[in-house]
Amino acid sequence: MASSSKRRRVLPWEQPVLEQDRQIRELQRKVEERHRQVEEWQRQVEERHRQIGQSKSILAEMQQSLWEEEKQLKKGRYGDPVLERSVVESRERIEQQMSFIAKQEKEAAELEVKAAEFEVKAAKFEVKAEEQIQSFKAEIARIELADTSTGDDYYDLITNLGAPSSLTNAKNWRRAQEQLLFLCHIPPEAEPPFPLTLVHRAFANFVDRFHSSRIEFGNQECELVTELCIVAAKDVKDEKQKMEEFNQLIGDYLGEAINQVVVASSCTTDGSLLVKKYTAYLSEVKKDEVNTLFQAMQYYALFLSKMTRDETKRTFCPCFLVELVGVCIRISGLAFFSKVACQPLTPFMHCYINSYDTADMDSLCRAMLALKKGVSELREYYNAHPNPPPTVDKRIPYPLQEQQMQYVKRIGAQKLLFVVEMEPSGERRLCKFCKRYGKGVHETWAQAGLAPKLFKCGEIPGGWIAVEMEYLSPDDWKSVHQWCNNQLPEIDQSRLWSAVNSALQRAFNLECEMEYLSADDWKSVQQLCSSVSKRDESALLLAVENAVKSVLKLKHEVAHGDMRPPNVMARAVEGGFEIKFVDFACPCEWFFLLEVIFLTGMRSFLGLSIMNEHVVYFSLSVYGHPRHCSSDNMIE
Repeated sequence: MASSSKRRRVLPWEQPVLEQDRQIRELQRKVEERHRQVEEWQRQVEERHRQIGQSKSILAEMQQSLWEEEKQLKKGRYGDPVLERSVVESRERIEQQMSFIAKQEKEAAELEVKAAEFEVKAAKFEVKAEEQIQSFKAEIARIELADTSTGDDYYDLITNLGAPSSLTNAKNWRRAQEQLLFLCHIPPEAEPPFPLTLVHRAFANFVDRFHSSRIEFGNQECELVTELCIVAAKDVKDEKQKMEEFNQLIGDYLGEAINQVVVASSCTTDGSLLVKKYTAYLSEVKKDEVNTLFQAMQYYALFLSKMTRDETKRTFCPCFLVELVGVCIRISGLAFFSKVACQPLTPFMHCYINSYDTADMDSLCRAMLALKKGVSELREYYNAHPNPPPTVDKRIPYPLQEQQMQYVKRIGAQKLLFVVEMEPSGERRLCKFCKRYGKGVHETWAQAGLAPKLFKCGEIPGGWIAVEMEYLSPDDWKSVHQWCNNQLPEIDQSRLWSAVNSALQRAFNLECEMEYLSADDWKSVQQLCSSVSKRDESALLLAVENAVKSVLKLKHEVAHGDMRPPNVMARAVEGGFEIKFVDFACPCEWFFLLEVIFLTGMRSFLGLSIMNEHVVYFSLSVYGHPRHCSSDNMIE
């Protein structure tokens, strides 16, 4: 008898998500069908050209035969009626063949025009389809983040997974992820709505402390890491012994006991630290290498299931997760949107005592110090909560919540772009979070009326840059390709492109003054110079340093760096169009070319290209042959 697989019921909130997903798949199918049709057109064009080639080969043979017949006539066989008639017939056949080829070429040209027209239409359809797909994905994200009454359904699915320890088995966690119960990037589409370093300041501060070489750790961290390495490397048969020793170490360091907590029948955590009802710290300890991530996420979800739905809606429930697996340790962040989300904050780090190379142990010390401060921040956060805590809007990152901005919408599910409303004015602004941004370029172009007004642009914890700018309402402003897809009359298209070209010319003639370049970034210059001799290296470093210090004080022309139609916005005005450029995440200024004479007499040129205030690209030309640096030689 064939076994029948039991299909799970579709949750109420999943119905619109499934419909949006169906429409995405249908659009993708139509795009693929257009691609197949384009390929068929191209195949037909190629077939016509192949036929023309064959016809021309036949023509060449006919011309060769005629040439031989005419050659015989010239040898004195004039008057031969059979040969003369054959020559006449050959000439007629050649004329017919040439007419046939001309007809084939005309048909091929017409076919090429039709194929090109269809390809243009297919490309436009693909652009529109991609816009709709992004819109559908954004709607899916909105639905999944919306405050609904589906929490019980989600927790039912979590509790029905079985014991958390069963999720160390790949077969079991893969089955769980068929429903995308955990937002942990496994599979790739199981992605949190935005990075956890934008969920809570404690996660962002942790990342900054862990990656900063300026963070000073003390004897307490060194002693902890030494003991940690001993515990991790100890060959124990009883996993419980390893867990207890680890909990004792971490508890003594944090100043609070790390306890095992029963969260469900026969389900006990390896280690937990609770603040009120909330979990601030969770750990998984295994003596052998297994996948502990999904086990830990289910424990966290079971903690949440014990809270009221109102309590879990009012906060992201941030928590640090520590996994000690064999001799490796990793620290991650846990948070709750409408599902449990997890993001590693460190890689897996080896717990080895290496007296010859202390770099790994230094990383462990920074990680432990960052964990201690992070848990302390979460403790303060939860203790400061009134009862009930104030509701947070889980659709926007914490920096916007701290400014009491009201969520309006998110632009694109894959972009950290948020339209918010200022209180009490009601003014709408666009907020963007990115890793690098050309503040100077944006300000310069905005002052010239060529970009949205820039209100704020600055670094925030976690390596992020928060940008707050004027919102260009879609009621008036559309991207250039949106205008073109609306099938503007030819005269309006001409005016549009004329306005774009005029704005570009004005923009690229503007000058921008750079602000600073971090002194720590000179280590990357040394990597660039590693292929030259020591004497030449010192000369090059000195020349680069002097050049950058002098050039940063100058004003220089700039380039946008990502000048694509979606980043060119246009608004119809009387007699034409007003143009503004957006997305200054990768502007660049080619501003200097320095001739360097090395001590050896080698003559070279060094080109410097700045992408915003932090990133410099180098291009080295030796004996006139350019050798561009790779991204590994980039200062950032």
